[in-house]
Amino acid sequence: MSAGRTAAGEAIVASAPDLARLWRATRLQGRRRLLPGLLDGIVADVLVRAGEGLAAGDDPALAWSRIAGVVRLEARERARSRVELEADWDALESVFRGACEALAAGDEVKAWIAQALAAARAGARTLGEAGGPPGIVVVWWFADPPPARRGGPGAGPR
Repeated sequence: MSAGRTAAGEAIVASAPDLARLWRATRLQGRRRLLPGLLDGIVADVLVRAGEGLAAGDDPALAWSRIAGVVRLEARERARSRVELEADWDALESVFRGACEALAAGDEVKAWIAQALAAARAGARTLGEAGGPPGIVVVWWFADPPPARRGGPGAGPR
């Protein structure tokens, strides 16, 4: 039996913190150079707003307009920011696909999520130029990003 919109949406909302951690792990496996990810400040809210919208039966495009948080963009290398943002969205789509699979979500749920993510990805492409939802703050990153830490807590120079 597949999960319907309401059940799948509620499960995504309830699992948002775990799914956000999974997104971070997925991102790291993809060799993303920047830590934290450019979408790190909104990824949990994307999950929550998508789950809420799905459960409520809202238009999928509305999820993006309800997101709040911070998105970091590289000021000196904007082209790299675009590449990193696309990679971050790819990782988030992978997490949503896994969640749908785990929930045995039906085609209606998968289509809704795909539409919501497509609208959010398109909206994120305009951040820093045309703006975005009122809840999103864009922070321009001027410094070189910190190197990725290896080995977990306590790793690094001593």
